[in-house]
Amino acid sequence: MSEFLINPNAGRCEYNLIAVSNHYGGMGGGHYTAFAKNKDDNKWYYFDDTSVSSATEDQIVSKAAYVLFYQRQDTVSGTGYFAHDHSAKEETSAALGAARDSDEDCNENDAENENCMHTN
Repeated sequence: MSEFLINPNAGRCEYNLIAVSNHYGGMGGGHYTAFAKNKDDNKWYYFDDTSVSSATEDQIVSKAAYVLFYQRQDTVSGTGYFAHDHSAKEETSAALGAARDSDEDCNENDAENENCMHTN
């Protein structure tokens, strides 16, 4: 798959399966269920309409699998941000913080202005 990467020199891209959507039925209709891994307790759960129950990894693999959801391993856990993007954003925010603190156009009611630092 590395031939399809924008930057093949960026290193290995490894993913973890985090959810599976299942479809039972035909083209005209059917029933959907899902398996998803909880990021807090690292356990799998089965979702079927109004019920949720614990699941095992053995149950997840089936012919009914319709959509597979993966998360890249080098993302900051649970955020969807890549670690290098997250740290770059923090550095930019810190660098802009001093300028924002002294911005005379900002006031405590200026929640819409992205150039203003808000500490609420």
